[in-house]
Amino acid sequence: MSKPPINRQQQGQLIAQIKGSIERLDDRHYIVNSQSSNGFYHIQLNELGWVCSCPDHMYRGVKCKHIYAVEFSFALREQVKKEIIIQPVDSLSCRYCSSGNIVRKAIRRNKYGNIQRYLCKDCGKYVVEP
Repeated sequence: MSKPPINRQQQGQLIAQIKGSIERLDDRHYIVNSQSSNGFYHIQLNELGWVCSCPDHMYRGVKCKHIYAVEFSFALREQVKKEIIIQPVDSLSCRYCSSGNIVRKAIRRNKYGNIQRYLCKDCGKYVVEP
């Protein structure tokens, strides 16, 4: 028994699962590797939606497998943005006790340049500028 043909959306999912097949240049421009040759296609987001440089999209005017792949990748990226919270690094906190009660104490001079040293008033340890 033969397998049913895979539609463009399913092909896009398969492309999105292949590591390195989609390269993000910025939020509105992606490059997707061709599945049939050594080339690649440019996918850009404009005011009308996603546009691909492949013949399937250019001549037929349909949403191609490359656009589906970028949409899956884009949706995954947005989902990760929502789930991961990155705390900002505060350079003026003690790395040992996380206290914000630090003061400038000295400048350390070496052959690479000057390095500001801080003293934590809570734990008494010196912290070097990152």
